[in-house]
Amino acid sequence: MPPRRRNEAAAWGDAFELVDHLVLPAAANFESVVAISKTEKGLLVSPLQINQSDGGTRVVSDDAVSTSLLKMEFGWHANFNWQSFAKTGLPLAAPTNALERSVDVDQLNRSIVVDERYLVKWQLLARPSAAVEKLLALQTSPALTPRLDAALTWQGSPSSQPCLIATVSRYIPGATDGWVWAVDLLRSFGRGESVDAISPFERIGAMTAKMHAAFSSLSKSLASQQIIQSWQSQALLELNEAKTKLADDPSRALWRHIAKIENAIKSFVPSAEATITPIHGDYHVGQILRDPDGQLLIIDFDENPLTELSNTQSLQPPTRDVASMYSAIDHVARVTLHRNQDVNDKMISTWVPRAQRAFLQAYQDELTSLKAQELFDPNLMSLFTVQQEIREYLYAVQYLPHWVYVPDAALDAMFDGSS
Repeated sequence: MPPRRRNEAAAWGDAFELVDHLVLPAAANFESVVAISKTEKGLLVSPLQINQSDGGTRVVSDDAVSTSLLKMEFGWHANFNWQSFAKTGLPLAAPTNALERSVDVDQLNRSIVVDERYLVKWQLLARPSAAVEKLLALQTSPALTPRLDAALTWQGSPSSQPCLIATVSRYIPGATDGWVWAVDLLRSFGRGESVDAISPFERIGAMTAKMHAAFSSLSKSLASQQIIQSWQSQALLELNEAKTKLADDPSRALWRHIAKIENAIKSFVPSAEATITPIHGDYHVGQILRDPDGQLLIIDFDENPLTELSNTQSLQPPTRDVASMYSAIDHVARVTLHRNQDVNDKMISTWVPRAQRAFLQAYQDELTSLKAQELFDPNLMSLFTVQQEIREYLYAVQYLPHWVYVPDAALDAMFDGSS
């Protein structure tokens, strides 16, 4: 197993059992394989390049596997389904020696740029996902997301749900995600430069409403009060998990505000019902690309990496996405302040509620214009925004330890108004 995948796999236990594999078109003495392995916590996806020379077989890397995938004929290959969504015809053949490079960002799944034309995103875990359906729902004009060209899914048995393995979308040269462009924008604002640091978040609000309206066309239902109550219970479970994982770190803001956090969750009064639909599921500024022309696009519909498969519900309240992005706007400020000593702290701190209000108002206005006001339930915002900070801690502990400063600062601002 390549070093990167080996390191990722370490978090999923020591025991591995090969469940299935797909052989891709070969290149020279190398054979490309996509392996599905059973681990303690899920089905691990491993794109592998195998050296068949010298009469032996050994895994050498995962280089060129994405190029091999693009060369494969569309259709079913045993339990794997390679689907085309491109309007330009088949196949998506890249040059034989296409240049591959990894997208160097903090994410669990791996994204590979092939020939500066395609973005191949490999899932870390094979699990049922509505990502393809959601991406197709957003292929509107003007597009809300980069064009989807193809997807690889795996169905272990005729009775099981298809699991997403990889997607292929058009690569957008020069585009940056919100942890780059939004932080750069706020840094300029905090230095007193004449920049518009509000309207991009109004645009995100309107885009979010359009996304939710499109998703509601796929499926829409009403959650009962019992289901709504379960969201509160889940927040308490996650809080207890965070308390356990941070038990040896009393400096965290979680402990400074634990009584207020518990009260915010326990005082939640569920409505009689709430609209539920497919949602983005892991919505933050890092999921908003900005291209060189200033166009904003939504990416990464793989849902929350912390959501255990057994707890995944296909339909959720769209307000969860709204609360997640609302919190992420605050997080942009925390990252900006953390990385830059030459910005005006007060300007940054006062920017947060302004940008949040602009985002939320634009979202509600667009829902009204789409006659989809029922998709937003303001009663859920307080519960979900507090829960989001708990999830930030859980994410930091499991995947990105230095990130703990973000929920620390966010909770301080939320409960005592400090910056």
